[in-house]
Amino acid sequence: MDFMEWALQQTSQHPRLANSLVTANGDWLDVLLDDGRTFRFRPGALIRRDAPLEQRTELLDRLIGIGIDGAEAATVSEPGRAGEDGDPSPDLFSSDDADGSYEPSGASHPDYPADYTDGEGPIVPIVRSADYFLPPTPGADSIVYIPLTAFLAVGIARDYPDTIQPIYYEQLEDSREIGEIMSDAVMALRFMTNDTQQSVEIGITEIAGAQVMTFLQPPNYELSWFADLDMIQQVAERISERRPDDIPLFIPASRTKLFIVFADDPHLADFFKLLLAQRNSEDAIYPLPHTVAADGWLEWQPFPGSELAEVLGALRNYFRQKIYTAQEDMMRQWPAFGKVKAFLPRRLASGERVSAATWDAIDTHGSIPHTDFITFTRSPHPWEAVPAVNITVRTHVAREIWPAGIVEDDTVWPPRYGVTGFPDEETLRKLRDAADRRF
Repeated sequence: MDFMEWALQQTSQHPRLANSLVTANGDWLDVLLDDGRTFRFRPGALIRRDAPLEQRTELLDRLIGIGIDGAEAATVSEPGRAGEDGDPSPDLFSSDDADGSYEPSGASHPDYPADYTDGEGPIVPIVRSADYFLPPTPGADSIVYIPLTAFLAVGIARDYPDTIQPIYYEQLEDSREIGEIMSDAVMALRFMTNDTQQSVEIGITEIAGAQVMTFLQPPNYELSWFADLDMIQQVAERISERRPDDIPLFIPASRTKLFIVFADDPHLADFFKLLLAQRNSEDAIYPLPHTVAADGWLEWQPFPGSELAEVLGALRNYFRQKIYTAQEDMMRQWPAFGKVKAFLPRRLASGERVSAATWDAIDTHGSIPHTDFITFTRSPHPWEAVPAVNITVRTHVAREIWPAGIVEDDTVWPPRYGVTGFPDEETLRKLRDAADRRF
């Protein structure tokens, strides 16, 4: 391990930087703190590379402490971009007070109650990956949640000074619809940054060379904005007004990190490489890029074969396998689900990262996750003229050819297909002929 690798590792693991993002840029380390402040330093300029490990570690700790104590707040102006006349471009989110807030038009409601408390801590939205919301067994009480995407959902929790406590269905004492409670929770979020108007605070920094916008407030609930589609759409529209040629991508990285990056940023692959390197973090949620539309979220995909597609493919497989593994462990406790098949990461000869599931002739009935491919297998029968089968085909093609056998299962989430039986010989022939079909 060379000196900068050591410095990056030590800094990333520092206890005072538990929820921060640390990146290496040449000889410099850049740190984005969980409160939005940033600092950078060059370890090699102040620490002898050949010094004893204990001495190096002590000096690095001092530098980190100095950096944290003197860190500056990220600004909301858009750096490094000039207009056609050479003047710097205006602030991305300008406001009369230039205080770094963004207030959508018509958003001031000073008489609105800032939270919905039921006599306890305020109820607020929390966004997490799907495995956070899975009940331990079917029929057991579950955290209240509404899916936002195939792998992300919003729940509700009470905000206490020292803890966040998710709310379960059995704890609901009134007869209001879940959607109404969620709506009140989102409204409470809007007033957590300002008790007289709805606003969001966004900072701009540079991470791995990429320009990154990050939601700064309220503390511990920055990712919760992912559940406020109305506010997010207004943010996206404002960005598009100022940067009409850019596509803003929203990344639910951790519970304290909701990033915005841009699809055409030349350093985007480097930024996601950093997220991939930190994928084992306990705070990681689902750090894939999403676009927002009137009807909700859509996971964004780059051009196939690009370096960015390779990095995102690795990230996607890692987090989807983690989510599906939790779901499968739960489902296998109950025979009614039948044969519960696993989510399998795979890599094609072209280098493309994909996912797969298998279905065997002896499986009878069961469930497979949403994957790119499905492989049908059958062992040869020793006494009958039953040939072996090993056919891999894209899952959407298999569903088109064998619609009676593979159906959407609307009783589980994250999404899965229910499978019954095994394709007959004519269907197997069609599947074999379609093995090379992409669409």
